[in-house]
Amino acid sequence: MLTIEKKPNMKFKMIDCKSCDGEMPELRLTQYGYNFCVSCSESGNKVKVKHGVNIMMGEGDHTWVETVIMDEDQYNNYQKTYNANKPEPTLIEFGIEENGK
Repeated sequence: MLTIEKKPNMKFKMIDCKSCDGEMPELRLTQYGYNFCVSCSESGNKVKVKHGVNIMMGEGDHTWVETVIMDEDQYNNYQKTYNANKPEPTLIEFGIEENGK
């Protein structure tokens, strides 16, 4: 069972967010290079949503899957192109025998 150890509240040096004039921990800038707060990040104003598309490569026994990471605009363009070129599904009927005999 996972137990969570509570530590005393830590005090971080706070600095101003460059986007919304809110506060953010200085470590967010110095350690990770972000000059905007978590709220700005979550609202999508600074960091756009990423999408991953799996692509099967190779043939026969020599196949592998690659994941292509793209931003929202690239993904929407990919979806439009993919859906426009997607072949119509075909129904394959198998010779199912009747059990009446």
